Amino acid sequence: MTPRPRRAAALLLLLLLPRGAGALDTITAPAVDSRTGEVFRSEMLIVANTADLQGDAARDLFVAAGKVAIAGTCAGDVWALCGESLRLTGVVEDDARLTGQSAEIEGRIDGTLSALATSVRLGTGAVVGGTANITAGDAILLGEIRGDLRVTGTRVTLGGRIGGTVTVTAAEVVYRPGLDIGGDLVLSVPDMLRPPPGTRIGGTTRFLPPQEGPSPWLTLALLAGLYAGGVLAGLPLVVLAPRFASRASLRLRQSWPRAMLSGLAALLAVPAMLLFSFSWTVTMPLGLVLAAAWGFAAALSVPLCAIALGGALLRLPHAEVPAAGFVALAVGMAPLVLAASMPGAGLTILLLVVVFGTGTLAAMLRPTRPAPPAPPPLP
Repeated sequence: MTPRPRRAAALLLLLLLPRGAGALDTITAPAVDSRTGEVFRSEMLIVANTADLQGDAARDLFVAAGKVAIAGTCAGDVWALCGESLRLTGVVEDDARLTGQSAEIEGRIDGTLSALATSVRLGTGAVVGGTANITAGDAILLGEIRGDLRVTGTRVTLGGRIGGTVTVTAAEVVYRPGLDIGGDLVLSVPDMLRPPPGTRIGGTTRFLPPQEGPSPWLTLALLAGLYAGGVLAGLPLVVLAPRFASRASLRLRQSWPRAMLSGLAALLAVPAMLLFSFSWTVTMPLGLVLAAAWGFAAALSVPLCAIALGGALLRLPHAEVPAAGFVALAVGMAPLVLAASMPGAGLTILLLVVVFGTGTLAAMLRPTRPAPPAPPPLP
């Protein structure tokens, strides 16, 4: 493995595998708000649709939510997985690892910044004390980065001040007035456009030939986006129905051959039933209900299989709590995404997941047979 893909793989593991998840305090709710003056004393895992955090965290903070706003001070690391938007205006006294749809940073990060998102904006008031590793379709970097900067994107805007070496891989680079680079500027872009007059570069400017094929960082961003989407799609299952998710995943782990047979039967029977239902006006409403039910079951199959796989990998016991379900979901989703990303394997993996998931859900709907009564004692 070459150095750049090795760094990409290491960053993926850092982003996707939370440390010490078993020792976290957990908050799971549709909306989580912490006000100024409130303090999380221990490591905290927050799973919610929206998280508005104006209070402080004395240790590491893990957040998985659709929308995230962090305005307080975190004395440890911040790990954030957001489905829609993330805004950081507070202070992170250690490292920050952010992934999601969009990330806007206006605060201070004393350690390393790692960001994977469709768009990343480092505002004029943002300060990063260490190295910044950024992968985004649109990266706008106007703040201060005191270490090195490595950025990959479709369009990269450079401004502000970077204390170390800047390495850019992009289709387009835009320079803002006042750009100040303390080290070298290394560019891998189709158009060898040099910085305009007035730009300060402490080292040299070097151009590297554009890479053939997708960049490892862009591939990593795609994988991270698929992973984030899968985890966020499974959040309602582990938050709203943790007991059902735990029992269904346990059944899949214990009797996967039966789940496979049930899923194959459904995969073969449902299309025929739909065709028959839509052939008659009277039975068309039944067909619509059946199609919706099967689509819902197929959508639940991905998080359900991820929870079962994560629970098997971590050897988690049967625990009907959202925290255990989220940890299993987060760990199990990673190998599913990596397997589906292999050339020619995506459709096969998806088909297997739907078969196992729908088969397990069908088994959960069947009533369990009561245990036979014990025979009377012999006289």
